[in-house]
Amino acid sequence: MKNRLFFLFVLSVSVLFQSCMAPNDGVIVAGQVVEQNSGNAIEGAVVEIIDPANLQQTATTDSSGSFSFGLDISETVSVTLEISKQGYEIASTTFKLAEGASADDLNIELISKDAEDNPTNDDDIVEGESGEPAALEVVSISSSIIAISGTGGDESSKFVFAVRDSAGRPVSEGYQVNFSILTGPNGGEYIKPVTDFTNSDGIVQAAIVSGDSAGVVKIKAAINENIKSTPVLVAIGNGFPTSENFHIAPVNRNFEAFGLIAEETVSDIQPNYIVASLGDYNHNPVLPGTVVDFTSTAGNIDASAITDEEGIAIVELRPDGSAPTNHPMGIGYATVTAGTVDENNIYITETTTLLFTTPRAIVNIDQATFDVTHGGSDTITFTVFDQNGYPMAAGTTITVEVGDGLAASGHVNEIMPDVAFMGNGPFIPFTRVSGVTEFAVSLSDANPPPAPEEPGNDVVTVTVISPSGQTSSDFISGTRAKTR
Repeated sequence: MKNRLFFLFVLSVSVLFQSCMAPNDGVIVAGQVVEQNSGNAIEGAVVEIIDPANLQQTATTDSSGSFSFGLDISETVSVTLEISKQGYEIASTTFKLAEGASADDLNIELISKDAEDNPTNDDDIVEGESGEPAALEVVSISSSIIAISGTGGDESSKFVFAVRDSAGRPVSEGYQVNFSILTGPNGGEYIKPVTDFTNSDGIVQAAIVSGDSAGVVKIKAAINENIKSTPVLVAIGNGFPTSENFHIAPVNRNFEAFGLIAEETVSDIQPNYIVASLGDYNHNPVLPGTVVDFTSTAGNIDASAITDEEGIAIVELRPDGSAPTNHPMGIGYATVTAGTVDENNIYITETTTLLFTTPRAIVNIDQATFDVTHGGSDTITFTVFDQNGYPMAAGTTITVEVGDGLAASGHVNEIMPDVAFMGNGPFIPFTRVSGVTEFAVSLSDANPPPAPEEPGNDVVTVTVISPSGQTSSDFISGTRAKTR
């Protein structure tokens, strides 16, 4: 969708997004995970606070290799991070963290398990009959992220291990390997089967199946106490939406749309955008593809949208000639409702209110004239309202032009902000608010003493242009003269 990044930027001012990558606690632990040799950022690495126990959290690096935690601590503690990624050696780092002192510039390097170190390479395999098991190695994992059970996403991930002897040769078939969950969210997740036997290539496999809770699951494979695998980490996330984490907001609450219709020939008429943010009970984004439907009491709105990987769904609200008059907040106001289904098959909704303003403004200069003496000044005030008495839509421009003999300061060039309410209630029509509906300009002599000047007349013009390009104006005439 065009300008998507811009819309999401504006939304961030209107809606508080729930994100594990944007912590709001007092101390920040953040950094970047990179590959040791190349320095390239590593996406999808699992970063886990494993000590102290009361601060345990897990994050996954983004496309730039970045991760972030928010911690609430009241004393100096020693923090240990463990960092892992399929195909890399596990790394860890320990550092001191004091109250109010963030550690937000950590740089962690992971060592790649390259082909030269892989015992499956034909050049490294020792000939002859294999011996007893000596090592368990992760061969593959189908997915490092799975969905919460019942959400409609992929709820399982298959992992494959290779069992090798001390010379790196695949062991013979028939050796028993046991799988277990070391840590997890305890939401009913499980491994199937919990035991497998090596085949002729020394391979065993099983799968982790999600439960009803989000979190990171750490899986271990073992033959005995001495032969254990590197833990496999799988993240369970993307649950059903909850009412508490379901929010909607428009890009602009003050929308130029009252009585306006988006005709094909009028290219300057712009739609508004309604953005819904959906999170599960852990404040994780809901499963991508979650359907959200939309209705509006005015305008023409897209019927539905589906969430992306960030839990965001966006629809267009277009002017269709509507002139809403029956809203409880007054003429011009309209309500947009978004709805979806939670984990209990209950239809949940969220609403937001917008103000439809007219494309043409009412411009009134309060004075009948002005008088600027030579070296002196005068002030004029004027009001700008839509035709229902509200502030003009966001993006409306207000320009004050004066003759060559005058200089002007104050509200000379204004771009209207997104103003639709006063406090928590509706904006009262024809309410004067400085810089919103009431404006002031100071006029002064452009040729102050001792420059010679003859008395003369000048004109001050106020011009208002709405986002769709409709123009309104008012002007007054006045005098300027030198003091004799």
